[in-house]
Amino acid sequence: MEILPFEQKYQNAVLALNELAVGRSEYIGGTVDPNWHGDLGKIKEDYLGNNGAFLLWLDGGRLVGMGGLLKIDAGTANVKRVRVHPDYQRKGLSAEILAELERRARLLGYRKLVANTAKGNVPAEKMFMKAGFKPVGEKEFFSVPCTLFEKRLALLV
Repeated sequence: MEILPFEQKYQNAVLALNELAVGRSEYIGGTVDPNWHGDLGKIKEDYLGNNGAFLLWLDGGRLVGMGGLLKIDAGTANVKRVRVHPDYQRKGLSAEILAELERRARLLGYRKLVANTAKGNVPAEKMFMKAGFKPVGEKEFFSVPCTLFEKRLALLV
């Protein structure tokens, strides 16, 4: 497995993996507002050009996982778009993605991570809580009820 920063040549694969993950989700339901995923068309600007990160997990050149860090403010980043191809689910890849994003967040100087997932998405909720995130509330994003999480990060020594 290879971890790479986002490269434009993988744009279509990123969109396809996101569509596959969201399309299979029983937690989102119905048609999702396309603006919900607008950041995926602007990864270089929104993530890479704004003290963030967007990482790709490749297996033999095939995109099988991804995740990003989107700057909220100087001390906070949002964990976004953690996606794993169905063939690679239930093998610990989402936990690996989350751990690498947390490592990168520390290197970028962030002190807190926030995240959200569709309400009732128990596998994602468990993933965040196992990684030390705490549920802190609920909010709707584009008519999708979501659970909000946050995690304080210790300074690198």
